[in-house]
Amino acid sequence: MNIINIDNNKSININDNVCIKDRNNKYKIDLLKQDKLILIINNIDSEMVINVYDNFNLLLYGNIDNKLNIKINIYNGSKLKLNKITKNNNSQENIEINLDSNNSTIKFNCTYIGSLKSNVLVNHKFDNTTSNIVNHAATNNSDIIININETVENGIKNCKLKQYTKILKIDNSKVLIRPILNTRDYRVEAFHSSIVTNINKDDILYLMSRGLNESESIKLIMDGFIFSNIEDAEDEISKIKEFLDI
Repeated sequence: MNIINIDNNKSININDNVCIKDRNNKYKIDLLKQDKLILIINNIDSEMVINVYDNFNLLLYGNIDNKLNIKINIYNGSKLKLNKITKNNNSQENIEINLDSNNSTIKFNCTYIGSLKSNVLVNHKFDNTTSNIVNHAATNNSDIIININETVENGIKNCKLKQYTKILKIDNSKVLIRPILNTRDYRVEAFHSSIVTNINKDDILYLMSRGLNESESIKLIMDGFIFSNIEDAEDEISKIKEFLDI
């Protein structure tokens, strides 16, 4: 298991995966072989480019106080499974995903805690590409805006686009979800689902009847909600819990 910590470092090299901050103040990471990688981001102030050349399982999480700009390019029919966790208030992110070859695939699980403005752009540039974008967010006295824009270029066929967003609210926070699917070929499958729900009061009362107080009950429900969106991360659970202060 490789772990890369990025906190405005100049350059990091780990085996075949290279993380470099270049003269244009951009981080570039090349994922060159089938592997699993933990990427920890702490308030970097530059653009990050991730190139995926083989099947990869990437876990990315961090504290984001300002804007985070990530561009992901998936080549050679590669598959990327990305679990991303962001914990902070006033997070802003722009994520661009380019499916740059036939049969390239991304499974993108995003979990957010705190206020957020997220813009995700997915470009399907070749036939038979697949995207599965899943967003879970938990908000307490914070606002959340999620924009997901997927585009299938003209003449590109047999693509599969799926979007699923679920937001758990504790109060009357402002929540806005914009799922956009731009397809120009009838041979494309496109689906989206957006759910905004409050914590079930009966669940809180049940946990309180078992000895927890109200705040402990709410935290336990939120923790379960968060971990339900993290796939194949058994080996990293302790690290994630430390990061989330669970």
